[in-house]
Amino acid sequence: MPANNIGRARKFSLFTQLPVELQDYIWDIAAQPFSGNGQLHTFFAADHYCKQDTEALRVGSDPLLFGPGGTVKKTSFNLLVPWDDSDGHSNTSAYNAIRGLWTACRASRKALERQRPKNEWWSDIPGPESECPRNAGPGEYLGHPNASHTASYIDREDNVNHITIWPEKDVVHLAIPPGRDLVDWFYHYAGDHVPLLDERYTAKDSEARPSFVGMNVALDFEPKWFTWPPAYLADTLEVFHYNTGRQVWFIDRRLRRRQPVCDWPGDLQTFYSCGYIFTEVRESQQRLWEMEGESPGPSIFQFFGLMTREHDRLEINGSIRLGVLAREPDPRW
Repeated sequence: MPANNIGRARKFSLFTQLPVELQDYIWDIAAQPFSGNGQLHTFFAADHYCKQDTEALRVGSDPLLFGPGGTVKKTSFNLLVPWDDSDGHSNTSAYNAIRGLWTACRASRKALERQRPKNEWWSDIPGPESECPRNAGPGEYLGHPNASHTASYIDREDNVNHITIWPEKDVVHLAIPPGRDLVDWFYHYAGDHVPLLDERYTAKDSEARPSFVGMNVALDFEPKWFTWPPAYLADTLEVFHYNTGRQVWFIDRRLRRRQPVCDWPGDLQTFYSCGYIFTEVRESQQRLWEMEGESPGPSIFQFFGLMTREHDRLEINGSIRLGVLAREPDPRW
């Protein structure tokens, strides 16, 4: 049940006359809107040196509140919740499918708690929103495979919203705001005080530490990078792939599934959002896909080789933690 439909459910006058067990069953279904395990959550990223509130307004977004007392974490990299997606439509992130359930009513909140019993609250919002019980804070369920992370933001109508991700199986998509470049994560080591990402490969013991973002990070692939692979992309890949040990996915919007395909593999990684399915594309299975456009250019796998040649410090060619996703419409939405 998308967030914008929750108000309609509350206005359905006969809903409260249903047996309590049936009401709970309906809320449980609403709390699990996707059939697959993985979900895709889109954010903009803000660098540690910028004024977060101002930057959020400039790119059409709301900052997540990781600071004390429901404030923005100062001098830190941060995540911003976009108002719209790259196509100009309302944000289709998976977190929007359930965010309204935290505040719709007590029964809807209980449904989320049943589905996410190991939920960490990463924002400290005072006032009436404290009705959402905060049984655990950042890192208290570190290492639990079913742990979830919830953070909060205040929207343009001054309403508090809570978004929830599963860090171990969801993917955090760091989109590029219109007219901007990808944020350079070179100074991640000096300016991530949330923290969004924990450094694993540079640590002596390589143990996991509390971090809001899970093991999957996605970036939008830009075909223009073939003619000019930017240095900030190399810095970002080094941070995500090597320093923090994440699985890095590139979303290639040129890719379309070939029809028909009789032997479609059943073990491909998939992530779901509100209206789209993001499906893994393997280099050995490129025959299953075709690229749209008058002159789509080389494949993204050729780009990985180019990045390795241009930047010797990157060890990404052939890496099992570097993948490609195709975006396809989900007919169920």
